[in-house]
Amino acid sequence: MASNRGCAHALFTRVPVPGMVKTRLQPVLSPEQCAELQEALILDTISKLARVGGSLLLFCSDEHEKIGEESGMYQAFLEKARAAAGGPQAIQVFDQRGKGLGQRMSNALKEVLDSGYESCMIIGSDLPYVTVDHVMEAEGLLDAADVVFGPCCDGGYWLVGAKRAFPELFSVSCYGGSTVLAESLAICNQEGRSVAFAQESSDLDTPEHYRLLCERVRLNDPCIGGYTSAFVGKTGR
Repeated sequence: MASNRGCAHALFTRVPVPGMVKTRLQPVLSPEQCAELQEALILDTISKLARVGGSLLLFCSDEHEKIGEESGMYQAFLEKARAAAGGPQAIQVFDQRGKGLGQRMSNALKEVLDSGYESCMIIGSDLPYVTVDHVMEAEGLLDAADVVFGPCCDGGYWLVGAKRAFPELFSVSCYGGSTVLAESLAICNQEGRSVAFAQESSDLDTPEHYRLLCERVRLNDPCIGGYTSAFVGKTGR
């Protein structure tokens, strides 16, 4: 990673392997379709972050290791990710390190900041409605606050950013629950860190979320990226 580069955008994602991603959608989508949707969401998020500018870092979890590198699936995914970012030099790829999501985010934040970036924002990938403006707003808020959150409607957050390594921030009791943001705010308050909030958004986990996505695609919601819109159009749902 280069030093003295301002704010880094670290996209955290699972690798789109059938049967290992978006499993809660399988009542309405096949395992292969779930993986294809996951990939579309990732590629749209990469495209949006590329338009924000600055350094784009892709932190991948280890689903691909469970199916073996010989399948070529992971390399094919990375080729698409690089194309969505604007070319091989436009995105850097890293492995997530740690036992749980909190530890992996903490390690990534420290790694990025230790490399010389002034700040880092960790961003989720299942975010059909997040826009370039949302990310740019969050980056601006981080100029004046120690920590910035992009709240999710389910009680979590779609973005977290900081200017200093802060392992305590990622010590919430359970990621994926409805108290993640509340617990994170309590930690910030206890540690004396100032907090700012970007716009609220929602991710995509349940069949109801997917039905809403299909409706918003049908209405030509401009927030939704082209990869995701094309997937919905192809499935015919």
